[in-house]
Amino acid sequence: MFAPFAVRLRKYIPNGYSFPDYIYYRYNSKALHIASLFVYMGYQLGAIIINSTAGGILLSLLTGRPYPLSVLLMAGVALSYTLISGLRASVLTDVIQMFLILSIAFVLVPWVTSVSGEFHMISDHLGGVTGKYTDMFNPTYSRRPAIVKLPKYVIKNMIETA
Repeated sequence: MFAPFAVRLRKYIPNGYSFPDYIYYRYNSKALHIASLFVYMGYQLGAIIINSTAGGILLSLLTGRPYPLSVLLMAGVALSYTLISGLRASVLTDVIQMFLILSIAFVLVPWVTSVSGEFHMISDHLGGVTGKYTDMFNPTYSRRPAIVKLPKYVIKNMIETA
């Protein structure tokens, strides 16, 4: 999806590495470059926080470790393999994640579907135990998006575990 953009980016800056590099070489403005660096680093920091939080919740639920420790472990693992091997480690973990996701999607999901009694068993129970949540467009039953609920859950868990 981003390949055409990458080709054009490579045309402007053959030795560039990031979008802020492109901004600097394209507009030749140090102030704009610094501003784009802040935006870029803020985005990256947000991605790290979200992934560490989600991984910390999962690790805490699976192992019984305290939530703050689980978040720190997730962040520490990502930081350590990036510091040790750099971009190569990041690309390697992305490839491993892709194969895990594809194997789950193409092997585990069909197997669970067939074991549970085919697709109709799953589709018949998508409305919840009572069946009253079948219409996702009904405003009475609408749920807040997970992105709104997650910070509340994280803060609540941090306060409870402190």
